[in-house]
Amino acid sequence: MKAAPAPVLAFLATKPDFVWRADLFTFTLLDSSTYRWTSCDYNLTVGGNTWLANGAVLSRGNLRQTSRLEIDTLDVYLAGTLKLGVTTISNGTSLALLAANGLFDEARLQIDHLVGAFPGDTSLGPIMAWYEGRVAGVDPSPTQVRLSARTDLEQLSTVMLPKFVFGPACMHAVYDPNCGLSRGAFTLAGSVSGSPTTTSIPTTTTALTSKAAGYFNLGVLAFTNGVNVGIRRAVKSWNGSTFTLALPLPTPPIAGDAFTVYPGCARTKADCNTKFGNLVNFRGFPHIPSTEATE
Repeated sequence: MKAAPAPVLAFLATKPDFVWRADLFTFTLLDSSTYRWTSCDYNLTVGGNTWLANGAVLSRGNLRQTSRLEIDTLDVYLAGTLKLGVTTISNGTSLALLAANGLFDEARLQIDHLVGAFPGDTSLGPIMAWYEGRVAGVDPSPTQVRLSARTDLEQLSTVMLPKFVFGPACMHAVYDPNCGLSRGAFTLAGSVSGSPTTTSIPTTTTALTSKAAGYFNLGVLAFTNGVNVGIRRAVKSWNGSTFTLALPLPTPPIAGDAFTVYPGCARTKADCNTKFGNLVNFRGFPHIPSTEATE
């Protein structure tokens, strides 16, 4: 059962002839940035925060509440052609393209619900956390983006496995809490040079070219300005002067476009020691005998 503010309960107890309703959608991304949109026809300000009525949210599925422990799923449809404006993250890029590039991956979703005596009435306060969950699926198209959210009860249905298993490769993901490294400490800035393509990004930035070939393999390169601003791509290989991307960019960058990049990890003892100096947190067992050796 969701707790409602006392003014809301008192208002509904009067059995009013008209009840105005509106949803407040709050998306919190992995980088902690927040987007707030409302189903109302105009912007709403509640508790010092403003929810925009810019047409971002097209519709949502039905909310189902039960007294039993069930994983509640909810589909939210966003306008794929909507542009977020000229900001450091989007530079006017449509929601569909941002979603395809991972903007909403693992984002937190909270829906608060407003009721009032007339359109725009926020005096009663919202019913907080009408729905809470995380985005578990993203299906972008040119006209709309379907986000599939699931409540945190989903975590209870996971198969229980040992926290660590034995294997030659490290069991940690680079920069996760068990690895202990800071992604920011290994992130470097650079700029495009020469004649780049959608998959080949040359650079003459000294901070990058001083790194040995292979250093940035499995890492991530993100553009911070230019036609590809906000777009990230995995680094397939680095030869000491040129990045080869795992997937092509939508548009070739031009010389001078800025980006940031950080290295990935092959989860080997050599990478952990020589690239990151983090051998103390290495959770692999490279000397386990092979199957043939134990037969």
